[in-house]
Amino acid sequence: MLLGVIPTTLFVTPLAVLAALFPATFAGLARGLVNWRAFLVTFGILTTLSTLYFFVRPLLPDAWWVGPVVFTFLELVVVCIGFLWATRRQARTAPSAEVPSWKSLLLLLGLAIAIGLLMLLTTMLTTWINAGSPFRFQMNELVTQATRIPLRELTAGAVALLSTAGYGVYRRLLGPLGRTQGLSNETVALGTVALLGLIVLCGSFNSTTSNKPAIIVEAGAEGTNHLQLLDVELWHESPVLEQAMSGVAVSKSHIAFGGVVSNLTMQGGLAVVNRSTGKLEWGFSEPGLRIVYCTPLIHDSVVYFGEGMHTDQSCR
Repeated sequence: MLLGVIPTTLFVTPLAVLAALFPATFAGLARGLVNWRAFLVTFGILTTLSTLYFFVRPLLPDAWWVGPVVFTFLELVVVCIGFLWATRRQARTAPSAEVPSWKSLLLLLGLAIAIGLLMLLTTMLTTWINAGSPFRFQMNELVTQATRIPLRELTAGAVALLSTAGYGVYRRLLGPLGRTQGLSNETVALGTVALLGLIVLCGSFNSTTSNKPAIIVEAGAEGTNHLQLLDVELWHESPVLEQAMSGVAVSKSHIAFGGVVSNLTMQGGLAVVNRSTGKLEWGFSEPGLRIVYCTPLIHDSVVYFGEGMHTDQSCR
């Protein structure tokens, strides 16, 4: 019973709103979600884990066993368990799932679009809070947030609904053959999420294993020498930036670099570190400041820098 009450607010809210506004049309379809029990429980676990991981990750040690690769693998295991549950439910109830009606397919499509609109409104709201205007965000910021924890699970849910609707259309177009055999809706949805999870896991693993510190130096016609760093000491860990993006500006007494203050709101910032102590001496950020990607410049105790990525406009 505990798994049945795990919150999936952002996922179910669009359906609840539609059922409240148009009860005669959508209330019956809302009751039909009991056939999506395995999907909803699995999705509830995923959204709960991702939300907790997003807020707790900064407090955890910098170790591989609490990194994004292990967390993604854990989510994939949860999805696989849900997929097996869905296939077992279908085997018990009916070997061939009922072909969904056109009204059900339109509902799946509308629910997927509603989730996308909710994510867009969330991005606009965070931009409004940080930049003073809801229209200062750019589409690349929405795409970036949609592929990162904790919103990537919502993205996977929307894609799963779209694939399920497409599979339902395919079965209806097959005619009598499509009505006699096929997978259930939640089996298709969970299979889609499992495939997406496998893709994300492979991408996370490749990005982790391919970023080993190494220097490649050409040695002439004979080939190349590979010099690998074997002993690395952590000199400075920025308390103001979640991610460093720029090159490093170096003066006699300080080092300056820019990056991202918050990956959720895509707000930029700058950090200035004392070269002697390795401690942060000054940090800068303000609402509406875009990601600091370019290398700063230190001249006469003044730090100059620009804001924005290549696709940003109206940068300062």
